[in-house]
Amino acid sequence: MKSVVVLFSLLLLFGCATNLVVEPVFKTRYLHSQPGTITHLPASNPSVFTVSSPSGIGKGSIELLEGEWPSALIIRLHLKGLEGFTLSANDATFDKVVLSVNKPESSGYYDVQLDTSFFPAKTTVIYLSWVDFYR
Repeated sequence: MKSVVVLFSLLLLFGCATNLVVEPVFKTRYLHSQPGTITHLPASNPSVFTVSSPSGIGKGSIELLEGEWPSALIIRLHLKGLEGFTLSANDATFDKVVLSVNKPESSGYYDVQLDTSFFPAKTTVIYLSWVDFYR
């Protein structure tokens, strides 16, 4: 009887372990000749990626290495003004006109809010480009 209880306990333990949520792992790249960074803020909900671009013009990528895209992302652009922003995923391209962009009052940054359900199937990399109109 004890062996049945132990076996059941082990099955229950391993069955629950397979339902663990895997935190996504990302690789960011800043792909412009001028200095700048793209950084992921871990354990943020929604996931936040901060972009620092002193020249005001830049591009970069965010690659999903493990796990799944969170349901929402925020791209936080530390710019004085946002003239243009484009996001590309596979063959789909979105610009700031169709994306949700806001500037919290007195913040010094712009938040681009993304619903990842709009990403094409099997998207593993998204590409970003931006232009600050005060450059």
